[in-house]
Amino acid sequence: MKTLNQEPTLLIGIGAAKCATTWLHRYLKAHPQCLFGPVKEMHLFDTSNQKDLEHYITRCSALKTELQKRLETAPEYMKRQVLEHILALDFQLDILRSRDVNAYTRFLSQGIRGERVFGEITPAYSTLPESHLKEMLDIWPDTRLIYLMRDPVERLWSHIRMIAMRRDKDRNASKVKRVSSKLLERYFDGKENEISLRGNYAQTLKALTGVPGDRRIVMFAEHLLTEEGIFTLCDLLGIDRLQFDVERKVMAGVAIPMDASQWCRAMEHLAPQYAAARDFMGWLPESWGVAKSI
Repeated sequence: MKTLNQEPTLLIGIGAAKCATTWLHRYLKAHPQCLFGPVKEMHLFDTSNQKDLEHYITRCSALKTELQKRLETAPEYMKRQVLEHILALDFQLDILRSRDVNAYTRFLSQGIRGERVFGEITPAYSTLPESHLKEMLDIWPDTRLIYLMRDPVERLWSHIRMIAMRRDKDRNASKVKRVSSKLLERYFDGKENEISLRGNYAQTLKALTGVPGDRRIVMFAEHLLTEEGIFTLCDLLGIDRLQFDVERKVMAGVAIPMDASQWCRAMEHLAPQYAAARDFMGWLPESWGVAKSI
């Protein structure tokens, strides 16, 4: 456990995408010994490229406009929450434009009153090279990185369905299935680079080998979403074990299963990711099924 005079831990989640990162953010945000704000993803370290920076500034600005409209019609009990989110987005936009790491840590730690852990979770950080991850450790006295992995095929299909749903706001199951299948084919053909990068456990784990063991936490999402798993994380962070609602799904997609042929192709395509996870962790969750035999 941390003592009262110790610096709080800056915990930065680096992914992977569709691996319970939103659930983890909500858990930590609700924990009385943690400080996690309304903005889950800060995107400071993955936007050094001007094109990426402009993309996320546009996204933040659009979300701010949407929230401002929502504020006008929100019931009284929700107005404060919406307003806090708008103000947080203003800070995020300033930080993204200035590239000020000190402003980043000041923003995340603002309002700390004895909390032991604060931070943010940006899954896109999983694509960063080892040198960038090591630089992130230097921005605060006690900085730790956390990386979550989910069954690679399940992660892939969830990611693809999420993209398909964004293209069909009505979430029509047949249309989502059709778009998902097309995206999967493009992925197999090497035409969906972003999806590949976000699920490249082998690349991220290789980068994490350069991070000292006491500054990184790597867990399986399936394990995290158990009492044993979340309590293990609490112990690692030096915070009290808080009960949780594992049944509550966050950002759940349309429940459309893969065809058997799609699943087999995905398993073959992702075999290196199963192997990399097993080699790094020394084991794989039972729920990863035939991955155990790889």
